[in-house]
Amino acid sequence: MNPCGEKNSMVAKFLEGAPLAAQIRERVKKDIANLSFSPKLVSLLIGSNEDAYYYAMSQQKNCQGVGIDFELRQFPDSIREKETLQIIEELNNDDSVTGILILMPVPPTIDSDKLMQQIAPEKDVEGLTPPNMGKLFFGDFSLAPCAAKAIIICLESYNIPWEKKRVVIVSRSRIVGQPLLIMLLQFADNSPTPTCCHIGTSQLIEHTLKADILVVAAGQVGLITKDMVKKEAVVVDVGINMVEVIENGKIENRIVGDVDFLSVKEVASWITPVPGGIGLITTALLLENISFLAQEKLKRDNNNTKKRA
Repeated sequence: MNPCGEKNSMVAKFLEGAPLAAQIRERVKKDIANLSFSPKLVSLLIGSNEDAYYYAMSQQKNCQGVGIDFELRQFPDSIREKETLQIIEELNNDDSVTGILILMPVPPTIDSDKLMQQIAPEKDVEGLTPPNMGKLFFGDFSLAPCAAKAIIICLESYNIPWEKKRVVIVSRSRIVGQPLLIMLLQFADNSPTPTCCHIGTSQLIEHTLKADILVVAAGQVGLITKDMVKKEAVVVDVGINMVEVIENGKIENRIVGDVDFLSVKEVASWITPVPGGIGLITTALLLENISFLAQEKLKRDNNNTKKRA
């Protein structure tokens, strides 16, 4: 209590993504300027999902900002899985294509896992093919899934210690929960103790209340509330959800995370805003992955030239 008899309250500091994203983009821009060719990302949009299309437009804008060529290929819902696999194989063999990305979701008639596994590892810009995911088990994060890597970079950049800390991850996805769990376990000398939960976890609150660092990427609005968060915990919200709100008598779309931001920021020590947090870093890291693939291609080309000489 303070001298006036009022309860002391705390407001979490923000883990802002914009400064880190800007640093990454600037670094990528310089690296690409030093290449002898322009890297190219091809994104595949199957169907007419509006969110996926807007994400593609965001990719285009970000790619153009650092000198990466971008191409969006759109296909109808009716396209057959066999045709899609053939298109990916053609892109694998196209020397002008540096990276391939499949925009989600795809129609239920197509197996997204098959599509992902069809992408050549050397063109896997998201780091989600089996060979690239396998590298995480050996501490090689050079082509890690962008969202998971963004969380690591964010915590490191803001000097958030995780040594001997309890990290609770509410996500079992291949783009966040699974790779992040593997990556955290690779820090042998200062490893935290991670726990991986999901929206189906029984008594989720029992796990989240023990978290020194709570990472949430379950895709459910308002999943984490104030009563589920340990005092002074670090809360990393990776959720991206579009909701309708009434603003000045008008219905507007707004992006929110999985965490009840307004209440949780009163108990957390640090928290990521949504938007403006992990999402910005994730997008910048996608550009970095393209740059990495381009540099690896250049190495392979130089080695092949030497072998022929």
